[in-house]
Amino acid sequence: MAVPGRYDTVEKYLEEVFDFLKTYQWVFSSPNTYVLVNKVFDQFPSEWLPFLSDLSNDELNELSVGVVSVHAPPSLQSFFQKINKLRFTLPKKISCEDFKFPNNSGLSNKKQHEIQSLAPLIHETCGRSDCDFIVDVGTGLGYLPRLLYDKYKYRVLGIEGCPQKFNLAKTKQKKYSDSDAAINYVEHFVTNESEHHIRQITKAFPMKHACITGLHACADLSVIILELFTKLEFCKSLVIMPCCYHRLKQTEDGFENFPVSNLLKELTTKSGVLRFLKTPFLRLACQGFVGGFGNMTPEEHLARTNSCLFRAVLEDVAQSENYQVRRLKRKSGKLKQADGHTEPFETYLATLKHTHALIGGEITDHQFLDKMREKWTQHKRDAHLVEALAAFQAAMQSICENVVLLDRVMFLKERGIECFVVKVTDQGISPRCHALVAVKP
Repeated sequence: MAVPGRYDTVEKYLEEVFDFLKTYQWVFSSPNTYVLVNKVFDQFPSEWLPFLSDLSNDELNELSVGVVSVHAPPSLQSFFQKINKLRFTLPKKISCEDFKFPNNSGLSNKKQHEIQSLAPLIHETCGRSDCDFIVDVGTGLGYLPRLLYDKYKYRVLGIEGCPQKFNLAKTKQKKYSDSDAAINYVEHFVTNESEHHIRQITKAFPMKHACITGLHACADLSVIILELFTKLEFCKSLVIMPCCYHRLKQTEDGFENFPVSNLLKELTTKSGVLRFLKTPFLRLACQGFVGGFGNMTPEEHLARTNSCLFRAVLEDVAQSENYQVRRLKRKSGKLKQADGHTEPFETYLATLKHTHALIGGEITDHQFLDKMREKWTQHKRDAHLVEALAAFQAAMQSICENVVLLDRVMFLKERGIECFVVKVTDQGISPRCHALVAVKP
């Protein structure tokens, strides 16, 4: 259970967390591109501003890990004391399989690390639950099943919803005749309605018990797997790595699958905090960037500040003109480098037509660009607050993720199933570092 030892119950811990999140909701409740639209800088306590304007680079980095100077205003020290009281860092499991993937596999070091780290945990969990069969949901190209068979001789059923990935997994499997009978793939997009289909598929495979796994249990899929696990009696254990919380399916009032436990539904309703636990909160919960922020150089901080504040200026001016901003390409945040003579903001404006478009207007319109210049002149003095806000978010990140993970842990515990969180990967390699592990009685 991911709760600091000073708390007797999960309920007491979450009550304090929700009080904290309500008090400091301005830190996380706005997308960073909306910091000007939502006037986030105006919500910084006034006594914090002189101190934050005079931070050294080392002091800024230390804020991201919860360390603040004794010379900071008392209310800022109190903010970080609360963070350090509430956050809980799990130790990483040591085991990691030294498995050599083919040189032409196309796997990144990050993906290899995730697979090599998750496999030993699956093996350990199968031993505890007497499982000799694995159902791998979202199996992709089949790299996890391959390792599980080669190292531990498990029989694996890989379920993949993407036709292209399914066909590639089948093609790759043909290269390994030794595992034809042990590794099987089926094409199926897993939903809440998949219980009957999975039952029918697995009838063809003799087994004692099965462990259901998912390396990329993205967004709602992780909750769907939990629900299926509670219904499929032959599945005795579960090991999944949830990710992409911010992509959870939204409803008119919030999210379809958050919160899912009775405890969090009750506490969020009682505290009134649910109105702040929106997409920006969930995005922060899945951003394991603390280590990276804490090692940034002044030049890296400046580049990040510019990227964020320039984009915030664009959003603010666009909204004032009743326009919508549309991103033209995924990596638009990477700014073209200034030539040494041109101001970085002018370089941003010059490249804007290649990275963004306005719905309802022209992004190259001179009057629009002049309004952006006016807005930049007005707010460039606040640039240091961009990184201060990012440091606050980094310090809070593990608390936010803990709320999501505890919700899922309690969902299973309320159904009489043992469940806990394990840190399985090196956060410096993969921000997706936590796994949910469950074993039925």
